[in-house]
Amino acid sequence: MKLGLFGSLHSNMQQYGLDDKRVCELFDRFKPDILCGEVRRVDLEQDRAYQGPAEYRRFIFPFCKERGIKFVPCDQFEDSDVEYVRRMEEIEVESEDEARRIEEEAERIMEAYMRTGTSSPVPFNSDAFNAVVEEKQAFQGKLHPEEHEIVWVRRNNAIVDNVLHVIQENPGANVLVVFGTEHIYWLKKVFAKLENVEIVFPLS
Repeated sequence: MKLGLFGSLHSNMQQYGLDDKRVCELFDRFKPDILCGEVRRVDLEQDRAYQGPAEYRRFIFPFCKERGIKFVPCDQFEDSDVEYVRRMEEIEVESEDEARRIEEEAERIMEAYMRTGTSSPVPFNSDAFNAVVEEKQAFQGKLHPEEHEIVWVRRNNAIVDNVLHVIQENPGANVLVVFGTEHIYWLKKVFAKLENVEIVFPLS
């Protein structure tokens, strides 16, 4: 079976040469039977106002409906976890020197993040970009270990479990996994260990 991975920026990526039409073309080339997306099952089943990032209502749901592709919501987090995201934006430091050091490191990582992401043939989808994301996540984890564990590690593990269930229930299917760019490095590392599964990343 084939497992495709696509990282989305959760914004209109046209400024980086990757508009909705081109994304759909990448999806079509992969020819998915199933699309696993960044939507919680409870939000979809209860038809809540929020059903994942904006790109789902904008073009991913229509893409699946028009082509008869099964959509499976694979995200998982608690509403209360949003508060942990806000906490990660606050940094307590003991000195101006420490604050300067943290700011300089953050700026260095984000410069590499944008440079590597925008230079990838498929913007923000490459192994080089994944390496920068992993460095960024490790940096954030040192600053906010408890929040990072909840917001990223616990959530990523839940996403993996949900996608693995889809794989096990659909042997031989082409499964496309679409999540935010900062989840993809983790997913690829885990899924690359699976036997009899061909990882397609980036989509091309």
